[in-house]
Amino acid sequence: MPKQIYKHLAILTALAWTLLPVCWLLRLAFMRVIDIFSFPPLVLPPDPSLANFFNIVGFDYHFADGTVQTASGQARQVLFALKNSLIVSSVTTLLTLLVV
Repeated sequence: MPKQIYKHLAILTALAWTLLPVCWLLRLAFMRVIDIFSFPPLVLPPDPSLANFFNIVGFDYHFADGTVQTASGQARQVLFALKNSLIVSSVTTLLTLLVV
């Protein structure tokens, strides 16, 4: 019986070790910049938005309260990297399907 408890504890620890950073990054992705740097840190975003997603690909985002989050200067690099990733993954998938 104790071996089962240790097994479940090990699985829960591994899941927490793996999923907590992913959850933390997802939480940050939907937060405003001012909320990200607030102290004490917020557990959940008070007003989740897609501003960071629009911002990274080069679009300004207008919030309901009238503030504007301007586009990132890195949009060109991000879009270039996404295009390269799409090309590499498509060619790899095609070659894998042909070989197998």
